[in-house]
Amino acid sequence: MSGVINTPENNSLIAGLGNLALTPVSLRRIFLLLTRLHFSDSKHYGDKAEPLKDFIWSADEKVRKLFIDYDYHYQPTHLEQRPAVFVGVDDLIFTRQVLDNQRENTEDRSGTNFTYKAETSIILRHISLTPDEALTLGELSVDFFAGVRKMLMETMRLQHFDVTALKSTRPFLRTEVQSDQQFSCDLIMRISFLYDWVTFRESHRIKTVSFKEAVVAYALPTNNDTAPKPQEMQQ
Repeated sequence: MSGVINTPENNSLIAGLGNLALTPVSLRRIFLLLTRLHFSDSKHYGDKAEPLKDFIWSADEKVRKLFIDYDYHYQPTHLEQRPAVFVGVDDLIFTRQVLDNQRENTEDRSGTNFTYKAETSIILRHISLTPDEALTLGELSVDFFAGVRKMLMETMRLQHFDVTALKSTRPFLRTEVQSDQQFSCDLIMRISFLYDWVTFRESHRIKTVSFKEAVVAYALPTNNDTAPKPQEMQQ
């Protein structure tokens, strides 16, 4: 295995991940962006650059030779989307991290921070019209994500991240054209992180602050009064 990992583009994208809250939606977007970045230049392919030099993802559809998108965009009959890599997130499994999942109160004690340990799998499905192409695309993904594993764990503050399995190539789905057969190769990456949220108790929070100004006025004396009497008026 070989490939170029430490590039300015890779480092810039990974460095910006530290400010993102980790959710199923953000995880899917993160790994879609990372996959597109890796397959955007054949110089990232190392010793596989020559046979796969035309397998390039680009935002420009006229230049794009490799289709990369979310897994729910898969269309079995759209052969113009081949070869392709589809990115998805498996079920999220929660386990208790602390007693009653409560971590701490907020500074004004109006809310409580909660946390779960969340575990899931990132699935990259590589599809092509030949088994060797699908498998080689899978190998490129393994090279890249195994190479940036430590960087992702540190930047995204992950508890665990590992490239778990590269499944064997298998026939996928036939299209209406009987001679056109597709092959897929799945990469499974296991990931765990702290899933945090805050619950606020509105009754414990100060909602409004108002001030009442007291104005003291003296009435002019009348026939029945011998001295001014203070009257309080509120505005």
